[in-house]
Amino acid sequence: MLDIILAALLIIGIIRGFLKGFIFEVAILGVFFLGMWAGFKFAGFATPYVLKVIKPDPQTLYYISSFIMFLVISTAVILLAKLFTGLVNMAALGIFNKLGGAILGGMKYALVLSIVIFYFNKLDTKYKWLSPDVKAESYLYYPLAKISPFVLPVIEGAKDKWDQFKSE
Repeated sequence: MLDIILAALLIIGIIRGFLKGFIFEVAILGVFFLGMWAGFKFAGFATPYVLKVIKPDPQTLYYISSFIMFLVISTAVILLAKLFTGLVNMAALGIFNKLGGAILGGMKYALVLSIVIFYFNKLDTKYKWLSPDVKAESYLYYPLAKISPFVLPVIEGAKDKWDQFKSE
């Protein structure tokens, strides 16, 4: 039963990636990081427009301006991704875009499942929701669980660099 749930979620990721395509999948990942960076970096551009509408305290103004810039950058990146996807499809390379999207979509869902399993395991040691037999019989549980210990330190390192960047 556990493998059916995990496999179904992975298949959903693969299908979503296939339907959206590689370019769009990469753009969505880029939107998060580029949008966050640009939102904080270029918040000053939105500040005068926010001040015309409301008069918040400086910290709130900064966060509102950052969020507006995040939305602007995110929208621009998504529109560019749709444009590039259209160009790729016109060049008869759409199937490669779809296959790459399926691979990236599956990898993205595997990463998310791995992180969920990582935190689930932390809680499961106390609450014993899944028996060791169920985990041992699963073909997907332990392979997915092995991803997050590799990725989480990378994410933590990126978070530290992000915090350092924000403070500069």
